[in-house]
Amino acid sequence: MVCWAQTFTNHCLSIQIYKAITNSGFSQFLLKFVGILLGWIILDLVFSEYIQGPIGWLTWIQSYAASGILDGLHLLSTKVVYPYQNQESLIVLMPQHSPLVKVGFGCNALSLSLLFVAFMLLFPGKLQSKLFYLLLGIISIHILNIIRIGALTLMAKEYPEIAELNHKYIFTAIMYLFIAGLWYFWLAKNLSSSTK
Repeated sequence: MVCWAQTFTNHCLSIQIYKAITNSGFSQFLLKFVGILLGWIILDLVFSEYIQGPIGWLTWIQSYAASGILDGLHLLSTKVVYPYQNQESLIVLMPQHSPLVKVGFGCNALSLSLLFVAFMLLFPGKLQSKLFYLLLGIISIHILNIIRIGALTLMAKEYPEIAELNHKYIFTAIMYLFIAGLWYFWLAKNLSSSTK
């Protein structure tokens, strides 16, 4: 299929996505989706219970990185504390010995990375190009998450009245839109090159 005008690129891409789903058969697509979803749930449970432990090394790394960025940019002097008040499931970023932000296991972007991987595996494409793009995507998701933790820490200090709004809605939307953008970019690049 050839898209004649630049203004119809998005429309043509959605038609190509639809054809990619229907050409492989909707039942195959659905079966693949359910398989990836079940694999994702099992991997998440195994990773959180047996590999990471109650708080996890990934959460530690991201908390220390966010703290280091805030300190390095001289925005806020923070300290990472674990455990805090005998709670084993969180890390607290603290300026001047007062707790500010609790970073738990769910804050480490692991589930977001798994969602990105699931999106990538659902659609056809060369495995070699998918693996390279998956690696770049996962790394960029975690870098954005470190920035998110740092920004939320700074906002909790400077604007505590909107910290929860930013945590639950604004930054969640930013993370999901970023993943959707990565996925869309890959689809646009690969589906358009396969039609040429």
